[in-house]
Amino acid sequence: MPIYKGENKYIYGLHDRGGEDLLTVNAMAKGWVLVTEEIRANPNSIGVRDYSDLSSQGLGVIIRLNHAYGSDGTIPPPSQYDDFARTAANFVRASSGAHIWLIGNEMNMRREQPGGQLITPRLYADCYTKCRNAIKSVPGHQDDLVVTGAMAPWNPETPYDADPLGAYPENKLPNGPQQPPFNGFWGDYIQYLRDILLAIGVGNCDGIAIHAYSHGYDPHLVFDEAKMDPPFQNYYKHFLTYKDQMKVIPFEFRHLPVYLTEANGDVNPDGSKWPDVNSGWIKNAYRELDNWNKADNQQIRTMILYRWSKDDDWHIDGKFQVQEDLKEALAKNYIWDPNVQPKPPLEIPVHIENISAALPANPNLPPYNTRPESAISRFILHHSATPPQVTPQRIAEYQTSQASTLRPGIAYHFCFQDDGTIYQTQALTTVCNHSGPYSADSVGICLIGNFTRTPPPQKQLDATSLLLAHLSGNLSITPGANTIMGRSDVEPAISSPGATWPQWKNPLIERTQQYASGEIKPPEVKPGYRALYLNNNTPDSMQVEKTITVSLTLQNDGIFTWVRGGENPFHLGFKWFNAQGEQLQFPDELNFRTTLPYDVAPNQKVKLNASLRAPDAPGSYKLRWDMVHEQITWFGDQSDPGLEIEDIVVTLAEQPKPDEIQIQDISAALSVNPNLPPYGTRAVGAIRRFILHHSATSPQVTPQRIAEYQTLQAQNPRPGIAYHYCVSDAGTVYQTQPLTTISNHAGQFSADSVGICLIGNFASAAPPTAQLNASAALIAHVATQLNLPASDKTIFGYSDLAVTGSPGETWPQWKPILISKASALQGGITPQPPAGKIIYHYMLFWHHEAGNWADIDFVSAIDYIGAFAPTVGFSVEEAEHAQHVTIIGGPGGVPAEVDDTLRAAGCQVQRLAGKDEAETNQMMYELIASGKPFK
Repeated sequence: MPIYKGENKYIYGLHDRGGEDLLTVNAMAKGWVLVTEEIRANPNSIGVRDYSDLSSQGLGVIIRLNHAYGSDGTIPPPSQYDDFARTAANFVRASSGAHIWLIGNEMNMRREQPGGQLITPRLYADCYTKCRNAIKSVPGHQDDLVVTGAMAPWNPETPYDADPLGAYPENKLPNGPQQPPFNGFWGDYIQYLRDILLAIGVGNCDGIAIHAYSHGYDPHLVFDEAKMDPPFQNYYKHFLTYKDQMKVIPFEFRHLPVYLTEANGDVNPDGSKWPDVNSGWIKNAYRELDNWNKADNQQIRTMILYRWSKDDDWHIDGKFQVQEDLKEALAKNYIWDPNVQPKPPLEIPVHIENISAALPANPNLPPYNTRPESAISRFILHHSATPPQVTPQRIAEYQTSQASTLRPGIAYHFCFQDDGTIYQTQALTTVCNHSGPYSADSVGICLIGNFTRTPPPQKQLDATSLLLAHLSGNLSITPGANTIMGRSDVEPAISSPGATWPQWKNPLIERTQQYASGEIKPPEVKPGYRALYLNNNTPDSMQVEKTITVSLTLQNDGIFTWVRGGENPFHLGFKWFNAQGEQLQFPDELNFRTTLPYDVAPNQKVKLNASLRAPDAPGSYKLRWDMVHEQITWFGDQSDPGLEIEDIVVTLAEQPKPDEIQIQDISAALSVNPNLPPYGTRAVGAIRRFILHHSATSPQVTPQRIAEYQTLQAQNPRPGIAYHYCVSDAGTVYQTQPLTTISNHAGQFSADSVGICLIGNFASAAPPTAQLNASAALIAHVATQLNLPASDKTIFGYSDLAVTGSPGETWPQWKPILISKASALQGGITPQPPAGKIIYHYMLFWHHEAGNWADIDFVSAIDYIGAFAPTVGFSVEEAEHAQHVTIIGGPGGVPAEVDDTLRAAGCQVQRLAGKDEAETNQMMYELIASGKPFK
């Protein structure tokens, strides 16, 4: 927020010349002077003014350009806007010492309007825009600030229709006087300010002027929080009206300078205008603005006291006690902060269940029209006039099939149940017919219930105000009586939202405003539909078209009870997605839903045995477990993350393991750099691919020599050798880092990959056959351990991912050969468990009774579990369904005969049992270091 030419950092100011000496303290200018000029609309006239005597002192200078005063209009009639703009440009061109120009004054006041013709926001915006463009076209003034005129607080004389260009809604509050200019309506003066800015448009305004007064010179009235009588009961009655004006400024305009260009105590109860008393009113007013500015709000750069000259009874000239009040305020040295940035709109958290896609529609009628969200300018409330138990589904069924006037879909955008549940039933862009001709620019909100005799329950009202605040922020709508309406407000012949609406309308609007402004903090929002998946034994591979049983434990983490039965029960379902992200479709008889064993209350847990059907074609798929509220919504459609499992491999049949290869593990013997922190580590389950490199050396170079160079001699030394494996030209395979080490072989791509270096330089020739075969066998072997397919989805050269020459310019020639060999050795897919084995690796602990179980071993195994992600449990029966079983501890825990039982069931069994828990723990850490889960 810059300081512009012609501004002053102090917030003090006087209307009219003559009091500059008061604003100059010890030769320092500490404030502003506003001068008002009548220029009319004669483009042939050239007014000449010199304001250099003010600006040369360092005072801020604001010039208000009035067309005229009184019935001639602060701005002219629309037919003279062009002439007025040219006259303004001529005046600016001929004047010196000023660069801030204010266009018009209190345009919403009848006595400032030309011939009594209303100045609507659109008319003012047109006039302002013409003036701004003309002024900025004057050489030397292209960076001048052209400021909007201030509206008159508390003045309701300008009601008006909606903007013909759609920028703002109508401003007509009912029950106004019948005579002109009211014609039965009040004009909301705060909305008038907002609508001017919306009509001008973002990026087309340089600054904003406001006015603020109190009704008397009692200094306490500056801070008085009294509100107006209806229909303006939500607005301040005294000086704090400035806050109403500041709050209504749209966020897109909150970076602009604001100038409070008229301020005083107006008229005392005895009729006196600014009596010559040092009452403290001035000190309090500047203190109030300083507090506002120091709270990092949009900065008010000056408050201009009205006025200095003796042209009317409000003058300060000659009133020495009033001047003393100003001098004492000046001593406080209040300044505005040019570094304050606009605060973004408050995020109002609210949980909305979007069921719009699941509601019935009438296929025989054309769908509703649509609109941009920018067309929305208000909210219209309804009641369903039914018992509160009626659901949105039932309302939609009635309105689309049984009502006397059928609709294409439900008529409301949102429905509220009496417990505060919020359902979105139409997209905001849908023009659903909830209020006839008033539907086009409004959001239809239905509170389910009948409020003819009693208001809605508090939970329903609280949820409604929360949603209104949320939508107001998102749609840039200022909540108030003109934007939150009952249908009876726009169509008096219709009683909705009930005869009690006048009782709860104002409290609803006030609570909405408090939420929207941050005055009160919204309640913590917990979603309605949310499930936590505590554990499951979903396999990482399946055979095509097979149905298996998966055990899952879930916790209800939402606010709704999951009911087991009824018309809309809760079930657990599944969804499969292919590599392109497309959901697979299953016939109903195979699209299994798992029934709950009982109603599951919030925070309650439930264990389910769910049927899972595999896809009918081999490949790698993503599985999503998701709860569903039948005929209402999937939890995932309400932002529940569900349980997603990536890369489940579906096969046609079992595939043989690749031939075993000989790998020499020399990782512990290789050179490291002791002055650098070691590489980070990872679980092997994080590995997703292989990245190939060449050493770009002669084939005789050894892994030891590579490690020495990379750790001690390279320009950017590493903690250790960069590769997990090195393969010589003769086909010898060396392991040079554990798989759990994140060695920096491929920059940002190192974290999820295995680095393999083929020793040699393959810029002009491919690797020899022995080296290529050994590399393929290595990849097939490690891919099998990691349950990864050896394919073009997992095997890359470094040059495939980054701009580099490795693994040589010949890589495109031997890449398909390497992938083909590795895939053939592995069978092209991850090997599967034997038939019927739905678990790959089970870790079995002993459990004799409560308080007597393998708690120490369990804690010791945490890192092993993190590294290899086995299924963990205490059940021999569950372990029989695993391909591999790791038993923890000696036969005093899990009996020795269990080993035979598991082998008889087709399991591969290993038992990790040291002489004590510490030795057993050491065995697990040795396996972690090797990168292999089995001995």
